[in-house]
Amino acid sequence: MFDSMYFYLMVVVVVFALGDLIAHFTKGRLSGMMMVMLIFLVASSLLLFVAAPVIGLDTVLIGMPVIN
Repeated sequence: MFDSMYFYLMVVVVVFALGDLIAHFTKGRLSGMMMVMLIFLVASSLLLFVAAPVIGLDTVLIGMPVIN
């Protein structure tokens, strides 16, 4: 499922649709593209912090070494 480019295309389309819905319901006070960028920023940072302990980036991300 995660190896298909159509899955990731669907994710991008859903995020753009969500951004347009937010812009529609706020009557343009919040831009659709701003919401899309914010959603991608939050999603990528959450993915990075979830994957950080797995790949050993947790000591780099917090900026100080972990003392065992």
